[in-house]
This record gives sequence, C-alpha cells and structure tokens, in this order.
Amino acid sequence: MKEIIGFVTIGQSPRQDIISEISDILGPEIVIIERGALDGLREEEIKKLKPGPGDFSLITRLRDGSSVAVGKKKIFPLLKRQVKNLEEESVRLIALLCTDEFPALESHRLLLHPSRLLFASVVSVIKKGKVGIFVPLEEQKGETIKKWKKTGLSVVVEALNPYQESPEGRRVIERMGEENVDLIVLDCLGYSLRWKTALKKEIGKPVLLARTVLARTIREMV
Repeated sequence: MKEIIGFVTIGQSPRQDIISEISDILGPEIVIIERGALDGLREEEIKKLKPGPGDFSLITRLRDGSSVAVGKKKIFPLLKRQVKNLEEESVRLIALLCTDEFPALESHRLLLHPSRLLFASVVSVIKKGKVGIFVPLEEQKGETIKKWKKTGLSVVVEALNPYQESPEGRRVIERMGEENVDLIVLDCLGYSLRWKTALKKEIGKPVLLARTVLARTIREMV
C-alpha cells in the first residue's frame, strides 16, 4: 500500500517546480496530494492579500508561473483551511512548503515545518562561525537576522529572488562570497537544486537547500 503525503503551499497548487525535485527523492511509491492557500481565488482576491502595515511579506508562485507577495497574517486562515482539507484526505503526514515560521499552525496529522528542519540542520553541523542566509525579499532581511541569530552564530543575510535572475542578483552573490561564511542556507522553498549548484560553485561553501532537507526528512519517516 502506497503512503500518501500532503503538501500545502502559501501560493497556488500544483507547485511542480518544487514537487518535481521532492518526488525524485521520495520515489514512485509515495503518492503526493497538493493544496494551496490561494487555490480557487480570483486575481482581485489575491491582490487583497498583499502585505499591509505591520504584516510580514512572503513571496510565492501562482499556477501560471508568476510570483506574488502576500501578507503572512492575511494568508494564515487560508493556510489553516488547506491543512484541514488535507487531514480529510487520509494523508500520512503534511509538509508545509514555506520556510517562514507558523507556530500557530497545527494539525491532527504529523505536520513538518521546513523552518524547524533547516534550523536544526544548521545547529547540528556548525557550533561557531558565520552562516550566510539567502531570502527572496529585501524586506525579509530584518526578521530573518533575528531568527537566525538564535543559533548563536554570526549571521549575514542577503535578498536573492529565486524566481528572477538579474544583474543585481549577481552582485548579491558576489557580496556573499566576500563574507567568508562557513555555510550557506537557502531560506525559501523557491530555491531549486540549480540555485544550490550555482551558489556552491560561485561561493565555494556547503549549501543547505530547504526542499531537499524537507524531502529527505519525509523519506526517513515513511
């Protein structure tokens, strides 16, 4: 009997850009069900979810391949609803396709938070030194520094949009390379294996990729 795993994204499902790489690790014997916080919403409804004052900005992808910024507080009820929907699908466990922290998000099933998996991976392999963090948006840098400072490590954070390559992105990578970090963390599920390979080559340091850390954890559990 095949295991059924549920994935919930803060954008629209399916997220083939992420799931294709995760499913390669999980193997054909795992059945995947996807749900998205923005599933079924019209364009004008999605626009209303833009971050407001005091709300944390998250970037995600829509079904047509375009990217959109949404407010963390605004999408939380939608995310919670889709977790509930997945619970009714008899899934073995549910994995969140976002590395931001949602401590209030709970489930009757096992619920994997990539943010916790990444954090645990970092503190288990590096006890002192400097870690370089890439996030998608400039406005995410402040909160990201606070989050990763909890490791007790020196932290450098740069904004690098995983859905868009640009000359500025090239300069961001060069700046990170000058920091002489001990480890790179790609703190967003949007970063792909291609990003990991490119950054490892350019900066010459080990790189932790959220989607493969998540996938290998699931594989161990099922």
